[in-house]
Amino acid sequence: MQSINAKVDQLETNLQNARMNYSSSTAILDMINKINRELGALVNGQVSVNLQYNTDVLFQGSGIVLDKSVPNKVKVTNTVQSYSLDVPTDLNSALITASAPLDISISSPGVVYLLETYTNMCRIYTTGTAGGDLKIFIDDSSNPFIKGQTARIVFPNLIDMAGRNIQFFTDSTNRKGYGSYGITIGNIFASDLVSDRPIFEIVCLDSDTYSFAIDILR
Repeated sequence: MQSINAKVDQLETNLQNARMNYSSSTAILDMINKINRELGALVNGQVSVNLQYNTDVLFQGSGIVLDKSVPNKVKVTNTVQSYSLDVPTDLNSALITASAPLDISISSPGVVYLLETYTNMCRIYTTGTAGGDLKIFIDDSSNPFIKGQTARIVFPNLIDMAGRNIQFFTDSTNRKGYGSYGITIGNIFASDLVSDRPIFEIVCLDSDTYSFAIDILR
């Protein structure tokens, strides 16, 4: 009840203030002239120090940073680089690096790569001669593929596939119902390779059906 009475009192106060402000035609004309001056300044690129605006309606999204450290100004910065990078691992979760390359001479060599947002790059260093088809598993548990997203797979040093194939799989959490990593992105046959340091680009064509295209860039 007290809250209602307080609101009624506030409404009465606001009404009295409004009556005082507009009790004469002069007050109304002064207000109109003031608005006209401020609008004219805006048109001329001059912003009055009395003109305030609310930046709270702006908020950061993925890859965007808003800097509001300067009063009445907002600086928008894009934090997305050309590639999102993550170090791949072998099937035993050991990191694959230039100093610790993947030994592909075993019967079932495999790579696990964690998919990040936006455009990805995975650099796979290898050693030895392939003892079986090389399987690359793209872990999309944190970031499912979206339409148009790409992942570039790079083999920086010489890879000896010895007639074996390179296979790509995804859907690590079985979203599509074919089992963990049950979606085959594609197969690269040994006869398709045009370089012993190949580069592949995987493009998601449809995020609903998880359809992909693989382009051989090198």
